[in-house]
Amino acid sequence: MRETQLRCLIAVFAIASASVFQVKVHAAPIQACADDGLCGKAQPIEAQQMADVAGKFSIAGEVVGMSLQMASSWQAANGQKLAGNANLALKLPESGAGSGTPQASIQTLASATDPSLASLPGTGLVSGAKGLANVAGAAQLVQIAGDNNGASNLTSIDVSPRAILLATGANVPSAEAIAANGAKVKVDVANNAIALGLSVPGAGSAEQRLNTLGANNILQTIQIAADRQQVVNQLQLQLQVKPLAAAAMATEGVGQALNTLRGR
Repeated sequence: MRETQLRCLIAVFAIASASVFQVKVHAAPIQACADDGLCGKAQPIEAQQMADVAGKFSIAGEVVGMSLQMASSWQAANGQKLAGNANLALKLPESGAGSGTPQASIQTLASATDPSLASLPGTGLVSGAKGLANVAGAAQLVQIAGDNNGASNLTSIDVSPRAILLATGANVPSAEAIAANGAKVKVDVANNAIALGLSVPGAGSAEQRLNTLGANNILQTIQIAADRQQVVNQLQLQLQVKPLAAAAMATEGVGQALNTLRGR
């Protein structure tokens, strides 16, 4: 993998993790002493900050792999099917294993079939969603102007010892497919960002984006302007931690989580 692609991949995972794990402590450290006379600096955690904690933590140096899977699909009433995928994987050198070199893979896929049935064009209209580009963290939008449609934006996070699998073969950072009626699928991984888009003339569009405008965020949008369309956006972020770290976190529970927040 070229160095530029590796840097892009590391930046993408950093942005994705920051977008879904937004835990920030702003208060200044204070001096604190325990009953046994030991003193040190403590970081106060306000109630609002605790309310933002999702309950999953990792110790510095214990994350050894990351995977980001992004997939979108569109099933139209006329039998047309569109699909796009972006799979990114990164294995980091484990601490104590020498300097090492990160291993990474980028795979993208785009497919679009032609309509198999005649159908009337959509008569609905959806617009807007431009303000989402300024949203920090993760944002999801569904706009529908039609009947008997289905739309889902799904995001999942997995922090576990489950091994990250690298794709074999050459890296494929972009893919595109265009059907006879102009329906289009485009996937692109570049400039520290990911963009996956599906568009169907007269029916609507679906997108998933990560940092495409430099906003350090994740966006999932579905806009449908016809009837009987089935659209799904899926994003899964996996962080692989060392087995010992996972067991320790499970054993120590809340105490370990609070220590992680304090930076211990």
